[in-house]
Amino acid sequence: MRIDELMGSIDEKNRHLKFLLKEKAKIINKIQTMMDFLAMTRTPLNEEQMESFASFTGLYAEEASYLQETLRKIDNQVSLNTTKKELLHKEADYSIILDELTSFKESQESAITVLRSIIDSGYRTLQAL
Repeated sequence: MRIDELMGSIDEKNRHLKFLLKEKAKIINKIQTMMDFLAMTRTPLNEEQMESFASFTGLYAEEASYLQETLRKIDNQVSLNTTKKELLHKEADYSIILDELTSFKESQESAITVLRSIIDSGYRTLQAL
């Protein structure tokens, strides 16, 4: 029963990750568009706008490599290979399966947390601009 719950949670988190990745792309595109518009109209940024933009870019730069590595791990499903092999055995070691699924779910949760942080910071930056 626990394995079914974990698999259901993993599927739900995969859907949520896809949504958040689209949302991140949208907010970055909106910020870029706004910055391009401000540059084109030669509108200077006030101190609050500069701080907000610097905070967003700093957060994004700080989290980008971790997020990329976590998403690559999730996408490749490297951590689930052992689980799949173990499920094929007649006498499967369910503790290994639970550990692998839990680890995979934790990777998803980490990626979701980072994406939410980036998106929230992006929206604050967009409001400041």
